[in-house]
Amino acid sequence: MPLEYRPSDRAVLADPFPIYQRMRDEEPAHWSPHLKAWVLTRYEDVKRVCLDTDRMSSDRLRPFFGTLPSAEAARMAELIRILTLWMVFRDPPMHTRLRRLASRVFNVRSMHALRTNVEAITAWLLNRIGDKKEFDFIAEFAGPLPALVIMDMLGVPRSE
Repeated sequence: MPLEYRPSDRAVLADPFPIYQRMRDEEPAHWSPHLKAWVLTRYEDVKRVCLDTDRMSSDRLRPFFGTLPSAEAARMAELIRILTLWMVFRDPPMHTRLRRLASRVFNVRSMHALRTNVEAITAWLLNRIGDKKEFDFIAEFAGPLPALVIMDMLGVPRSE
């Protein structure tokens, strides 16, 4: 049976490890028509690609947005502009510059200093969830937690 990696398949979502192992064994550099991208499954290959900034790019957005119909792209122009400024989508030397600036603020010492505040925000969010048997984890906890931590770091009132 030909190898086909579809990360959104129910079987893969339930247990992705068999397909990961099969890709490592049969096609460690696997082209996924579903993703329209290469999927690398070995550490050394991933490392080599990540370090090859002459031939590889972190700009994953322009190719995607380039496939949109012109009316859709025009409607999303501001989103595209903002997202392309994010550090994770930038190549050196801009990525290097941004990372250097961020590492001055986001280091082990500063993260340790945030611990008490993160714990307080976590407790506050969990208290809001309360005894609910079901809730939207992303909307009610995973999304707000980093946003609230960053807001506190920047001095933005929670009311905003």
